[in-house]
Amino acid sequence: MKQNQKGFTLIELLAVIVILAVIALIATPIVLSTIETARKGAAEDSAYGALKAVSEAYLEAQITNTSGNLTAEYDFSSDASNSFEITISGTRPTAGTVTITDNNVTISNDDHLIIKGYSCEGNSNNVTCTKIS
Repeated sequence: MKQNQKGFTLIELLAVIVILAVIALIATPIVLSTIETARKGAAEDSAYGALKAVSEAYLEAQITNTSGNLTAEYDFSSDASNSFEITISGTRPTAGTVTITDNNVTISNDDHLIIKGYSCEGNSNNVTCTKIS
């Protein structure tokens, strides 16, 4: 009597598993690199947002302030010491200082913005972020 056997042999199953493992080994670094690039871009976008928010809040505070005692910097490490309040869309920096001089908004060279593990420096035209190791 002839039996109808259906299914895969052990060798066929092992061959498929090996092929899938090779594909995973090739794809993993590519995916991780893409994720890292996206995180860096998000940190740069947040830094641009922080610079814009500080600039707008400072100009608004200058218009409404008559005492003339505004400081020309915003310290993200200590919000209590700032003379004006900002609203940021995006991730708020956890440390760093933004300085305003002659209508130019820059991240302080000595005190970079720290955003989700990235140290960001630059001004409203060019921001670069590097991963903190």
